[in-house]
Amino acid sequence: MVALGIDIGTSAVRVAVFRDGEPELVQFPDGAHNAPAVVAMGGDSIRVGRVALGRAATHPAQTVRGIKRLLGRTKDDPVVERIGATTAFGIEADDEGKLVLQLKGEPTEPEEVAAALLRYLVEVVEQRTGDRASQAVLTTPYWYGPSQRKALSEAARRAGLATLQVLSEATATALSLLTAEAGTRTIAIVDVGAGGCTASVLEVGPGKVQLAGSAGDPLGAGEDVDRGLVRAVVKGLKQSLGDFPSNPAVDEMLRQTCEGAKKDLPKMSSVTAVIPFLPVGTGLYNQQILIERDSFHLLLADTEKRVEAACRNALTEAGVEPGELHAVYATGGMMRLPSLQTRVEIVLGPIDSRKIDPDGAVALGAAYQAGMLAGAVDSIPVLDVQTATSLPP
Repeated sequence: MVALGIDIGTSAVRVAVFRDGEPELVQFPDGAHNAPAVVAMGGDSIRVGRVALGRAATHPAQTVRGIKRLLGRTKDDPVVERIGATTAFGIEADDEGKLVLQLKGEPTEPEEVAAALLRYLVEVVEQRTGDRASQAVLTTPYWYGPSQRKALSEAARRAGLATLQVLSEATATALSLLTAEAGTRTIAIVDVGAGGCTASVLEVGPGKVQLAGSAGDPLGAGEDVDRGLVRAVVKGLKQSLGDFPSNPAVDEMLRQTCEGAKKDLPKMSSVTAVIPFLPVGTGLYNQQILIERDSFHLLLADTEKRVEAACRNALTEAGVEPGELHAVYATGGMMRLPSLQTRVEIVLGPIDSRKIDPDGAVALGAAYQAGMLAGAVDSIPVLDVQTATSLPP
């Protein structure tokens, strides 16, 4: 039996196992160490990861991205309202006020979508290791509250996983640094991914890991930037081509095109992309678009303000001055953008990325904690915040 460390991101999922005395990222069938956090449900068919993403443009009403942001929320939550404005499936509330997703007319609880994602991770681990996977340390961002932690743990239960602990992502990242850090040090970890931003200050050393302060925001990160970029592209296309009908399939193609362009913009001044099968007039056209980095940076203003505020608030909560930090680490795909790196460094100081896997650190640290809880390695005190949430029976 093997214990897992699981990082359910908004855009991607990762899983690590603890064996032979150290945590190890699990490789997915395509050779990558992550899979898209996408689930497609229709009838008795469930597809997860890259297969689901590949069908998103043709089956948008059955496809859910970033289920992490919907878990444990109510219909009137600002995050749900923002997401619901752009999804092809309906988001409703049942008689008890809990969220229900209408996936091609079939009511589905968010926990069931997340469970499908977790079951896929279990299957991949068992195929790769040959061991049974039945327990896991789950990770959540700062802005996850008790209802969201409970919803994630319920999803794990439905996937056949016992939850060893629900750990904050920052604490998990710090655990992945244990072998790299000498002595007790005060560090900051800033994570800006698809679903939100978090800044945390921690005491890390051979004897313990303690979260001293954390702050963050569930809005304004990668997914919201993608939506803003799509709106800007659509506006430009309509100015040059005239009005054209919008539908979920076109929206998904635009989104995937903009996501790809966003990844290239940090190292290029502009990106040329092609949107296939754009309905203009009476025909379908492959339309070429140009996205300039300077124009893209204008869309980041809100994100930059939220990230800077999170950094300042984390310092205040921890009672630490920037000069007292021994190191600053950055994780999450959005932190590859130079403008966000600059905002972080203005507040906290230079970012050190030499000792950390910016994509895999959360899963690796969670697997290390799973190893300690399972007795596979000597344990140390791990003082997290709000992780002792009572779990569903």
